[in-house]
Amino acid sequence: VHHVTDKDSLDKVVDTVLNDLLLGGPRAQEHVKSFLRKLGDGDRTREKWAEWTAAEIAHARASREGQQGLEAFLNKTPPPWVPEVTNDK
Repeated sequence: VHHVTDKDSLDKVVDTVLNDLLLGGPRAQEHVKSFLRKLGDGDRTREKWAEWTAAEIAHARASREGQQGLEAFLNKTPPPWVPEVTNDK
């Protein structure tokens, strides 16, 4: 459980969570889900997990999406996958 709220605040909490998810890179989020599923595999030692995790992070950072995210961060601009903010509400 990440959030507990009353029904009057539910829409606001859902909007906040969805907006946070939209900030993450689509491939990165897909990768994290896969990574978490693999954590259930008990076939690796602590050292093997550390080695595997480091390789996965290096691969993610070197990916196109990783490079775009890093560039956006350094330039203080939104990455290309973040939708434009509108004030239609």
